[in-house]
Amino acid sequence: MKLIWREVAGWLLVVVGLALAVTFLGFLARSQTVLQYLGTAGVGIVALTVLLGGSRLLGALTLELAGWLLVLAGLAVLYQCYALIEDSRVFEAAPLTIVGIIVFRGGIHLLKVAVAARICLLAKERTGQDTARPPARGTPSGRGSAPTTAAARGS
Repeated sequence: MKLIWREVAGWLLVVVGLALAVTFLGFLARSQTVLQYLGTAGVGIVALTVLLGGSRLLGALTLELAGWLLVLAGLAVLYQCYALIEDSRVFEAAPLTIVGIIVFRGGIHLLKVAVAARICLLAKERTGQDTARPPARGTPSGRGSAPTTAAARGS
């Protein structure tokens, strides 16, 4: 649940950053004096900062959502190719088929990256839990201090 709120906060920051960027462009079009240009630059810097901060919060859930959207878009393009081929427009369908395959494979790749990101987050959480536990007392298991090779033993 914590990750979902982080994603929502990231998307809110991205939307606010985009709104500030549009405001920046509007101010830039109306700016006439140096002071107005400086104010416009300040709005632009704030917009960029908010956008970057929001994008740092986005994680595996956003990647998975984008992956599924790309997979669906790729399938829609491939269905459009099928409709073009049924209309005997093969030469128009050929380049579109390549585009559909690339978009579909891009979606599959994003899904793989999202799963890997989720696994890495779980591993990071488990590692943090393991290091919080104090180490066990006693001698470590394994080899002793005796020589381990025949040459070291003098044989």
